[in-house]
Amino acid sequence: MRPAIDLVMPVYNEEKVLPEVLASLNAQVDSTGAPLPRGMFRIVAVDNASTDGSRRVLENWSGTPETIVLAEPEKGVVAARARGGRFALGDFSRTIIVHTDSDSLFPGTFIDTISRRFNGGEIDVLSYSGFPPTDYWLRVPRLARRQFAEVGSISFSPESMVALGFDERSALLTPGIFRDFQNVPMQCGYAMTKDIYCRVGGYIREFNQDGTERLGEARNLAFRLDRAGARFDHVLTPAVALNPRRQLLEAKDLWAGKSYTQGMTDLRDEIVQEHYFLLDETSASLDYESARRNAVQRLIVDPCIARPSRLSDNRRYFGSAFDAIWRRIETFHKTNDIRLYVEARPFSDELTNEYYRSIVQNILSFRGLAPLSETHGVPV
Repeated sequence: MRPAIDLVMPVYNEEKVLPEVLASLNAQVDSTGAPLPRGMFRIVAVDNASTDGSRRVLENWSGTPETIVLAEPEKGVVAARARGGRFALGDFSRTIIVHTDSDSLFPGTFIDTISRRFNGGEIDVLSYSGFPPTDYWLRVPRLARRQFAEVGSISFSPESMVALGFDERSALLTPGIFRDFQNVPMQCGYAMTKDIYCRVGGYIREFNQDGTERLGEARNLAFRLDRAGARFDHVLTPAVALNPRRQLLEAKDLWAGKSYTQGMTDLRDEIVQEHYFLLDETSASLDYESARRNAVQRLIVDPCIARPSRLSDNRRYFGSAFDAIWRRIETFHKTNDIRLYVEARPFSDELTNEYYRSIVQNILSFRGLAPLSETHGVPV
């Protein structure tokens, strides 16, 4: 019998989008298109101090999956995810916990795919990829071309790549990085066994030395899972369809890497065509350098700090800097007892600052691409 699932979904002021999100969960099928067996998954929705009608939508919903509605009065996505996680751990008859967002649309085989991947007991954590939908990219063609040229194909679903006519062979950062470095924190669909989730302490709040909270909760949890020896895998397609409102309403902060580190925001404006037009018009002014750097840190540097063996498995990414990076990471772990990502982040920043450009140049080299400055006009 395949493992059943608890889907934990924090909700904050999502009254307008919840009906469509819940409908995508109600329409889950197996690989043959048949409805899932009753009880295959349960929705654990955590109302995180919403001020709109979100809780009413959840309580009045009459879909097939069992739905539990909890309240977390302490505003903050970490608190909400932790509340849902604690509840889910009270029932180990469902052995898998999946952390999702409440503004994303789920492909029809989302639950079935996750259950099948865990069925053999060969993995502990599964990252389910999420991308802005193809329709979004088609409405901002200049941005799409610039994002592909500056960052790569990791920003697009395979379906969007085909629709946009992009050739992955000319991309800098590709999903091959997901395979090479394994740890891909995707909070739109972050699945794991309840055993490993419980073992690392679930979602917890982490604080910087200055007392501010270190957000980016999936990244924080991924680090602890990695340090605990979790076995990772990922799903690339069919992808979760991410809500593009952050791109449309706070593009500058998002590309600069600030959007997901400043707390939950009330981006609930109605999206109109003008938002797409303005974003496409300003696409040339966005901070692609920070977006690229953040991707290198999150997908390459951080996984190597968490599990140094990944360095030797992927020497081509580091080139002549390999030995120096290896010694730095080895010394770091010998002199520090690291448990939380917030404790490793200053060191991660140091390594990224020092070796980011070298890593990018090595990727360009082994992928046979032109130097970044020639292709994109960005100084090396």
